[in-house]
Amino acid sequence: MFKFYGFQNLKKFKKIQELHFFKTRLRSYCLFFENYLCVFVLRTNFGLTMHFSKTGVLLSFFAVNRKIITNPFFKFKLGDDISVNKHKFHVLYPRVFEVFQTKKVLINMPGYIYFDYSSCVGSI
Repeated sequence: MFKFYGFQNLKKFKKIQELHFFKTRLRSYCLFFENYLCVFVLRTNFGLTMHFSKTGVLLSFFAVNRKIITNPFFKFKLGDDISVNKHKFHVLYPRVFEVFQTKKVLINMPGYIYFDYSSCVGSI
């Protein structure tokens, strides 16, 4: 299910996306996977792999509308605020800062995701 969110070229990604969305006949294809909390964490570079993203959510590193969520496949709605848990901020943010310094950042954040890294609050 998540194998096409890794390091692939754009042509393979689009082909898998077209096959999947033709099969399920979704109208809003951009929000089907993007509204999972673990995918949002991966897209915003708070998790370099899907495993790290799921683990971060399970360890209650993230909150949706100031409520701590531990389900990695929690589906949030448009306009919800996703933020880093203030009690776990000191654990997570140095790792993310180190990733930005070493320039091992995945450049896969689409235009419809807004994330403010200074306040660690994002929305879709």
